[in-house]
Amino acid sequence: MELIDQDRLTTAPETLRLLFCELLEYYTDGSVVKGKSGYAIISNSSTIATRRANDNNSIFTCESEAILHTLEIIKERQDTAKSTVFSDSLSTLRAIKNQKHLRDSSNI
Repeated sequence: MELIDQDRLTTAPETLRLLFCELLEYYTDGSVVKGKSGYAIISNSSTIATRRANDNNSIFTCESEAILHTLEIIKERQDTAKSTVFSDSLSTLRAIKNQKHLRDSSNI
């Protein structure tokens, strides 16, 4: 039984809650302080990874690296159907969306 297969109008609320709890949530955050940069990935209230990035990286680069690393973790764990990545970096999310749009509209 998968959450995506359920009709929220006809499925018991308790069933929906149980299925929703099976989802894995990953939270990413990048940071730059005094020329030092890095990022962290948190899932289910535990730290999955923290990485120090190259000195003088931009916050955009740190946020992007965090998301990319998270996607690599999800792929390695084969959790693609039940994973959601959360990021507070609107510029990074927009860049990803724009890349997808460009790829979808190209003839390559």
